[in-house]
Amino acid sequence: MFALDSDPRVMRHGSKPKTDRTAFMADFRERLARQPDREPLGYWALERRSDGTVLGRVMLIPLGGFAGATADTEIELGYRLHVDAWGQGYATEAARAALTHAFDAATLDRVVALSHPENAASQNVLRKLGFVETGVRQAYGQNSLYFVIERRAWRRRCA
Repeated sequence: MFALDSDPRVMRHGSKPKTDRTAFMADFRERLARQPDREPLGYWALERRSDGTVLGRVMLIPLGGFAGATADTEIELGYRLHVDAWGQGYATEAARAALTHAFDAATLDRVVALSHPENAASQNVLRKLGFVETGVRQAYGQNSLYFVIERRAWRRRCA
């Protein structure tokens, strides 16, 4: 995960690339420790089926993270992949599985997603899955395009 978050190409539309492995791991462990309080939400590693190579991660987390989340906090879909996994359909496949989980196991009514305005590839994934862009939102220190998908819309797409 540190290799993923320290790659400037991966992080170009997000926060600054991580440079301190020890601090990154402490922060990531802390985030994972808070995860069980909100099961079935969390972070999942993406692995290539054929050889187990870690390709990235997908997450369903309270918008803004687990710290300070309340019962009415929106749940955000996010994903991040290593550069060599880009353009191969992994983001769409992982996000589709996460949405199925969100609407079945987690019984959520809606899921939101954010995308940097210049991240066309991520926006394409979200639109392909049925997310609807509803405006711009300030989050994680930057303006992002804000996307929403409702459970009803997801069920219609999957029918």
